[in-house]
Amino acid sequence: MVDDIKTNNKYLIVNSEDFNYRFSQLESALNTQKNSIPALEKEVKALDKQMVAAQKAADAYWGKDANGKQMTREEAFKKIHQQRDEFNKQNDSEAFAVKYDKEVYQPAIAACHKQSEECYEVPIQQKRDFDINEQRRQTFLQSQKLSRKLQDDWVTLEKGQYPLTMKVSEINSKKVAILMKIDDINQANERWKKDTEQLRRNGVIK
Repeated sequence: MVDDIKTNNKYLIVNSEDFNYRFSQLESALNTQKNSIPALEKEVKALDKQMVAAQKAADAYWGKDANGKQMTREEAFKKIHQQRDEFNKQNDSEAFAVKYDKEVYQPAIAACHKQSEECYEVPIQQKRDFDINEQRRQTFLQSQKLSRKLQDDWVTLEKGQYPLTMKVSEINSKKVAILMKIDDINQANERWKKDTEQLRRNGVIK
């Protein structure tokens, strides 16, 4: 018996009436498949070139940094959210409190005591506490608002990159399918070679 890889019948029966006919048909079909491998390999090379171009476009989508270096997705994400980090740094509440104490609160206290030895400091302290807390509150709200905006910007940016990534995936899927087809053909030919050699040793075919 010989594996029949072309028809739905799993085997060729050696002593069947149509053995020689079906054997020659299978051999011809296998040769045709084997001869198709160079063309399939050519397709793989063409897809490799397409994939390189598609991957290059997908990578280039994220843009370049200040030094002209191509950025990765992670670097692009960091760059977008750097705006929020810079905002928080420029509006640091602790730094504001220190500066306020030095430039506003202390001069106000000094001026109050200069005007009267019995300076009533409570209103000045209350204003200091209010101003510092209000700055902290406004900074938090604006930082949250900026974070939401940047997140929306990032989602929009990723949506634009998605088709490019899918293009790479589609090309790769085509390549894998062809490589699997080549592998199937090679395996079928190996099985055929093994089976026919066995038949020759047994004198079934010449």
